[in-house]
Amino acid sequence: MSQQRSFDGAPMRGALAAELIAMAAEDQRVRAELLAEGVLFDGYQRRMAEVHHRNAVRLAEIMTGIGWPGRSVVGREAADAAWLVLQHAIGDPPVMRRGLELLRAVPFSSSFSHADSKLSSSPSATP
Repeated sequence: MSQQRSFDGAPMRGALAAELIAMAAEDQRVRAELLAEGVLFDGYQRRMAEVHHRNAVRLAEIMTGIGWPGRSVVGREAADAAWLVLQHAIGDPPVMRRGLELLRAVPFSSSFSHADSKLSSSPSATP
């Protein structure tokens, strides 16, 4: 079986990609649980805040190590997962601002997912 590759042919960082996808999946799993319990929209739930913060801390570490984990680095699915994690880092504005800085610095064609381009209009990410 050949090694999975990102859209530009570079080897995908499999472990990192899997981690980002798992982070987004946990976010969505907790959201679904809170929705099923009927409490999702009753204020910012502690369980959701904990997931968002834990994911933001890890995304900050990733961004420090490699920059923005765009699709040329981790593939489209993981890049989209990173984008979701960044959007949900609402309790960590410095992480959101750093993500915005990194997204603005990468060439659109090599690391941007279509969804990534919407970050520039996010009020939470504005300094």
